[in-house]
Amino acid sequence: MGKAISIAVSGRVFPTKTALTEYIRALIARHPVGSTVEGEDRAFCLALFEFHPDVASKLASGIRSVEVRLDDYGNKHFQLLRGDDTEDDISWVHCVRHAR
Repeated sequence: MGKAISIAVSGRVFPTKTALTEYIRALIARHPVGSTVEGEDRAFCLALFEFHPDVASKLASGIRSVEVRLDDYGNKHFQLLRGDDTEDDISWVHCVRHAR
């Protein structure tokens, strides 16, 4: 079993990836489907998204907004609305998996 490492995201330090996962689940749960994530939650999400392995393509044209939507299985996820009017989903699970 690997050694637990702490992860800093947007000024918050999480002792484990499990703690980070719990925080994100609570964050997404408090936002209704179709809502725009704003304020500190938006700043947190944008910092979290930096861990995504495809961050360059996901955030390439800037992010106009981050919304909470449902995926094909009825689960909440984050949807990026980019500056060039394109949209893309982003997996917070992948972000956590690659967090360092």
